[in-house]
Amino acid sequence: MERLDSKRAVKKQFLTSKVLGSFEPAAKYSFEGSVNSIDYSDDGDFLVASADDDSVCLYDCHTAQLKAKVFCKRNGASVARFTHHSKAILCASRDAKGPNGSFSHNVHYLSLHDNRYLRSFKGHKKEVTQIAMHPSNDTFMTGGQDRTVRMWDLRDHKPHGLLEANDAPAISYDPQGLIMAISVSHNQMSLYDCR
Repeated sequence: MERLDSKRAVKKQFLTSKVLGSFEPAAKYSFEGSVNSIDYSDDGDFLVASADDDSVCLYDCHTAQLKAKVFCKRNGASVARFTHHSKAILCASRDAKGPNGSFSHNVHYLSLHDNRYLRSFKGHKKEVTQIAMHPSNDTFMTGGQDRTVRMWDLRDHKPHGLLEANDAPAISYDPQGLIMAISVSHNQMSLYDCR
């Protein structure tokens, strides 16, 4: 193993249109609507994409084959994120009208194996724009246009925590799940110890 000399300059490489143009796509897929989210499974074997036509597509990354396509016509589909199971996702509603005519801004736990909702998570008053799954347990957080971050557990439909923000928050966990990063305003981000 070569030891890096800290005094030696490291040449930075930038992703430019020219560099990107030299790449060859391994596969291309078409959607009826615009793709609004993409996520890889924990093991990298699968990719899920949701689109504005309310479809959710599951792809096998080894064969580049479409494995499942489900439509979420009743609830819409955006911000699709894998749970720890490669055939189960969390998916935010997109402009879905509820039975009383009002819009629901729920997150749904969806089995792609049999196209079945396992649970719905209700609480956001406006569109959910972020979903972050904890890397090592069944908890996750959501952020929305209602300027809140909500903490959830896949086994319970009720939120376990609520943090109010000044803007629509951005959220993430570190790879070990020890620290949460949450932007609570346009110019501030806070780190929280999860232990």
